[in-house]
Amino acid sequence: IQRYLTCPLLWRFAGNRKPTFIPIFRIFFLALQFAVKRYYLGKMNDSALRPGELLIAYDECVERMIGTRLESQLRYSSRLPNLLVARQLASRMLHIFHASVAEQGSQIMAVAQGFSLALADNLPLVDGTIDLVEVFHKSGGGSEAHLVEFRTATKRKKLSETISDQSVLSMAAIRKGCLGLPRELPVKSRGDPLSL
Repeated sequence: IQRYLTCPLLWRFAGNRKPTFIPIFRIFFLALQFAVKRYYLGKMNDSALRPGELLIAYDECVERMIGTRLESQLRYSSRLPNLLVARQLASRMLHIFHASVAEQGSQIMAVAQGFSLALADNLPLVDGTIDLVEVFHKSGGGSEAHLVEFRTATKRKKLSETISDQSVLSMAAIRKGCLGLPRELPVKSRGDPLSL
């Protein structure tokens, strides 16, 4: 019932019926987000990916979604032009992303961290995922945490000015202590678009 209420289409395909086609734009967005998350997971473990490695992570995700090696799909598929254009665009976007974050002096606290949150005693738990929490240490002392929601867009200003429901839930989860951050630590929310 919960699956039907939140996403009727997902409920419809939950049985034996599964969609056989994934649109290129969905593959593109999910693979970009996968590559960015891999970058931050590497940074959290002191081994951040270089731009070429980001593109390899993108390719791995695409291959998983199309169910075959990207190389063979590019040779024989009717989707060839769209996959090639998407890969070229992804390469440009990932290089721009890497150049913009490579020198940031932040400490990564969480990447793709799931949480369950009780909003009230008489309501069921709400599940969500925090895309990224990074802490910036200020030169004059003190720290500030940034709750980041990954998004993909071409208009950075408009998108970064909005705060999604997921960001509000993630902020509440942090305030309730789901990540173990000190309660007195200031937390800002921001959308972190991948843009051209």
